[in-house]
Amino acid sequence: VVEIYFEKGLPKLHNLLVTRDNNAFFEVTEKETDTVIRAISLSPLEGIERGEEVVDLGRPLTIPVSLKILGRMFNVFGEPIDNASFRSSEKRSIFPEAKKNVITPQESSILETGIKVIDLFTPFKKGDKIGFFGGAGVGKTVLITELMHNISLKKIGYSVFAGIGERIREGNELYFTLKELGTLKDTVLYFGEMDKSAGARFRVGLSAVTAAEYLREKTGKDILFFVDNIFRYAMAGMELG
Repeated sequence: VVEIYFEKGLPKLHNLLVTRDNNAFFEVTEKETDTVIRAISLSPLEGIERGEEVVDLGRPLTIPVSLKILGRMFNVFGEPIDNASFRSSEKRSIFPEAKKNVITPQESSILETGIKVIDLFTPFKKGDKIGFFGGAGVGKTVLITELMHNISLKKIGYSVFAGIGERIREGNELYFTLKELGTLKDTVLYFGEMDKSAGARFRVGLSAVTAAEYLREKTGKDILFFVDNIFRYAMAGMELG
């Protein structure tokens, strides 16, 4: 968390600030006084000095979106981290204005996952929020991977995965596993690994949600949104708190 002094005109909440040399990005989270705001760092703070100048970009964090995000892996800023170039003509804020029309799932609409033990004992209703709880190495990520594979195989829709506080090795393995299964083409991955700042880990989920909402609107298909894991998202919030 950084404190930034403005001589006049404080930036709005959630506005993105950047250092003069574009080395570090901050998000405004609190107004402390009439001239001082507090912001969370979305970038590493190595090399940032006291007294350095920052610029208010006048908008919240926006990520580039298009249908070409499918099969790709991004960071919190929507920048590709899979060693391939990416261009998009449209950008969306991770803090969109409230929508008037709220989509409510039909009560009887069940999502058939193709995993028999789930479909029989704990059927998934479209629009539901579902959590997997278990210790290390019991197969939570394997189950998520299987779900993503079946959704792609049955052409039900697309999957958006947010890796929050993940081990870098796990994210790397997931990417290549999905590639081998032929599932990557129907999946989008967003990562804020455990070596990233608490701000990046806290916001990468919103970047992924923004991509999921974009795909839902543009394709009209079911979008499954995965978070691995929600505990580390809460921990990132505690660090900022």
